[in-house]
Amino acid sequence: MSLREDEARVAVTLLVIPHCPHAEPAAALVRAALDEIGRQEVDVITHVVDADSTPSSFGGSPTFVVAGADLFPTSVGTAGLSCRLYANEGASAGLPAAADLREALTRSLPAPGVEGGASRPE
Repeated sequence: MSLREDEARVAVTLLVIPHCPHAEPAAALVRAALDEIGRQEVDVITHVVDADSTPSSFGGSPTFVVAGADLFPTSVGTAGLSCRLYANEGASAGLPAAADLREALTRSLPAPGVEGGASRPE
């Protein structure tokens, strides 16, 4: 299944680089956040990116995406395949704070029963 097909479903796509140390914790974090906000029906799809399949908007590994939009957009680009840092309780960490992820998911997911993703203001 391609990245484009994954994003057509109501899902959170987790973009990671090969051997990312935060891939499994990120998948567990997003699943727990979805469960906590009552969105058990939303799939979590992990997509491993490489030099040939890296989206131009890739912010580093892991990147949380809903309907093609990064849940934590940043103006700071990354050079190639790299790890990503999130502000987490006043420090930098490889994952966002659980509360920040829950808020981003609540804001970005379509209402239950609606296919596709919520549109985000530019």
